[in-house]
Amino acid sequence: MNKYFIKTIVSLALLCIVLLPFSVSAFESYETTTYQFDGTRIKTPHAYETKEVLNAANLQVDSLNKPNDVFVDKNEHVYIADTANNRILCYDDSFKLLRIIDEFESEKGSDSLSEPKGVYVTQKGEVYIADAGNGRIVHFSPGYKYIRSIVRPNTKLLDESFVFSPVSVVVDEYGRIFIVAENVIYGLIELDEVSGDFKSFFGAKRVIYNPIDYLWRTFMTAAQLERIDFNVPTEYNNVIVDKDGFVYVTSSAYDVEGMLAEILTRNKSGRNTPIRKLNQNGDDILTRKGYFPPVGYLPIGEKEAEKKLSNMIDITLGENGVYSVLDAKRNRIFTYSQDGDLLYEFSGFSSQNGCSQIPVSIAYKGTDLLLLDSGLNRLTVFKQTEYGRMISMALKTYQNCEYDDSTSYWKQILVENANFDIAYDGIGKSMLNKEQYRDAMKYFQHSNNKKMYSISYKEFRNQIANRYLLLIIIFFAAIITVLNFLFRWIKNRNNSAKYKLKREGLLNQILYGFHIIFHPFDGYWDLKHEKRGSLKALI
Repeated sequence: MNKYFIKTIVSLALLCIVLLPFSVSAFESYETTTYQFDGTRIKTPHAYETKEVLNAANLQVDSLNKPNDVFVDKNEHVYIADTANNRILCYDDSFKLLRIIDEFESEKGSDSLSEPKGVYVTQKGEVYIADAGNGRIVHFSPGYKYIRSIVRPNTKLLDESFVFSPVSVVVDEYGRIFIVAENVIYGLIELDEVSGDFKSFFGAKRVIYNPIDYLWRTFMTAAQLERIDFNVPTEYNNVIVDKDGFVYVTSSAYDVEGMLAEILTRNKSGRNTPIRKLNQNGDDILTRKGYFPPVGYLPIGEKEAEKKLSNMIDITLGENGVYSVLDAKRNRIFTYSQDGDLLYEFSGFSSQNGCSQIPVSIAYKGTDLLLLDSGLNRLTVFKQTEYGRMISMALKTYQNCEYDDSTSYWKQILVENANFDIAYDGIGKSMLNKEQYRDAMKYFQHSNNKKMYSISYKEFRNQIANRYLLLIIIFFAAIITVLNFLFRWIKNRNNSAKYKLKREGLLNQILYGFHIIFHPFDGYWDLKHEKRGSLKALI
């Protein structure tokens, strides 16, 4: 018996050793979470899991040294700004090294990059590099041939002591170059693509003066004014442009108290939020229809909440209007729908796979998501899980007006995560578009979406009214006719001499009550002087 027991234990131990590598890969070192309508943070199934982790050896280079940006072009080719190594690494869609951009021939002769912090590739394949160390934007052809350098913008709006240090650059379909530069508080620098000349500052927050602060400022000394910065616009830290020419930006500079107020009051104005979507005029048009504004972590009810707000440093655009934002404070990736609903957040601070130490950039590569870590000098590739795929398909089919398919996907998601309020909302919206308002009300009630419930209720009420309008008209017409006939009969009976001797009867006394309603003065006179009515009739 003892020998059998020992053999069993040894066999189980050997089995665990054999299966250990497979078991570890089945679990992630981070949690995937989201928020419910009341701000409660809940765990969800993983929407993304680690596919592979690429270090310098995997990327076929001698080293990575403080990389700062990763970009994926339309062909899913990957570009990495290897900042401290003064170069741009170019890969194909299988991460095969294609080219290293470091030294090149320019109008100066032999030239090189210095601490490049950002890279962008246009739809035509032209490469723009934010060459921060040299204070310029370097423009290359699709074949990586040098075209030109764009240096400090020539404008009197910048102080003479201003040092041009670009950290991110994009080019939209209208031929406008947008640059994020250090210490620029007036928005993005907008340049003409052809000439490279300065056009304007783009997307600066509108200054709103507080009359009290403005009045108080008139009594301040010059020294006090130097120490106080009134209504300074936001300084951006990253930028990306979508296929329609809309510009998405992130910012780490915001009014802390204002952001906390927007979270607690669920304010969707976006005045103090770190994510903006800018149209051609530079106006913020980001949709904010979620339970809370898209700000990342929600420190609701927590002590020192102002210290726990997210620090958004990069944004990337996925399919179906989805966008993901990188929080450098918690090393988390927050993913939102085009309506501003938080779908999920994942990753974290660690040296384990799927996490990072100093996250600096994210980018979508198809449905995969890339995370660049400057602390560990590595690139993590996340792949979409079945749960994440179902969310993506639910959004896609809804946008394509395939409401039955969208509902089917959301219901499958609810099997995996019954507490996912957005799934109930998704089904409710599909029902609403199918004019199944009563069912929509049920699902919006599940998610506690009062606004959408009210819209569904209003439409349901109108639907009932339209469906039975003729019957309702006939019904009320019949009621009015019957009442009109009844009151005329009662009036005639009350005034008829035929029933004068029967006025002491209970029926006549009850009917006389109607006469009092329409003729109170005469009626109360008769009650008092002619004794018409009785306590029994009143009861």
